[in-house]
Amino acid sequence: MEFTNKELSLLAVFQDVTKTSASYIDYTPLGVVFLVSPFVLGKAIGRGARNVKALKKRLGSDVLILPDFKDEVLLLRHAFKDVNVLAIERINLPSQRAVVLMVDEQHRGIVIGKDGRRIRTFKQLLKNRFNVQLVLKTKKVLEG
Repeated sequence: MEFTNKELSLLAVFQDVTKTSASYIDYTPLGVVFLVSPFVLGKAIGRGARNVKALKKRLGSDVLILPDFKDEVLLLRHAFKDVNVLAIERINLPSQRAVVLMVDEQHRGIVIGKDGRRIRTFKQLLKNRFNVQLVLKTKKVLEG
């Protein structure tokens, strides 16, 4: 991936604050998303999310730091670990690859996020990073 001058300057700020390097950057509805090696994720985020807060202040934008898994399913599992993910299924359509994210109906609002920002962020990220369309489906899970 080639970076623009703006992205290079953001990556320099990221490295200055976190003492790690990001392999990917994207501007999303949730703010700037940085992808880093899973091995340095904790260091990049910082204790108590200290680095995320410092980046937010320096960049004037919300910041999300995620592991740079080379597999979209692993990235989604990590990104939505706060909800009951029932299944993630790859679908190969004639003209497009897609991933179906099936979640408990009770967690639909969490997955979508305020004003749809969370789901739009991950739809955009998967499209830009993996050239994959994200489809959200819900299923009612009976308690008992």
